[in-house]
Amino acid sequence: TGNSNLISYEVDKDTKTVYIAINPISASVFLNNDKYVIHNLQKRYQLKLDTSKALQSYLNRFVGFNQSKAFYLDTLINGVYGETTKEERKNRRRIIIKAVEELKVNGEYEFKEGLNNSYLIKRKRG
Repeated sequence: TGNSNLISYEVDKDTKTVYIAINPISASVFLNNDKYVIHNLQKRYQLKLDTSKALQSYLNRFVGFNQSKAFYLDTLINGVYGETTKEERKNRRRIIIKAVEELKVNGEYEFKEGLNNSYLIKRKRG
């Protein structure tokens, strides 16, 4: 028994940015398909690092609720930053690992480290 508003918004007074969120059923109706991304805004607001927010968005796009998917660290880097040079990847590996650590604490995802800089990532429900 949850509560879901038809539409919600938040205004960032510093940047004068308006964030609008619609519930999943409304999104399906408006978009006429199931190709939308669901963000848990409460979990998102807990994140401090911009890289963590970008990584959360990337993972939300590819990992459904109660689903798991394997990713190499370099795939996560490319998902957040786009294609990078070998030198850029060195620095960005560190940054992505910090973002993974923040997302672990956040609790939206479970991360199991695998071989060759890989993760099995499971998105928890809600």
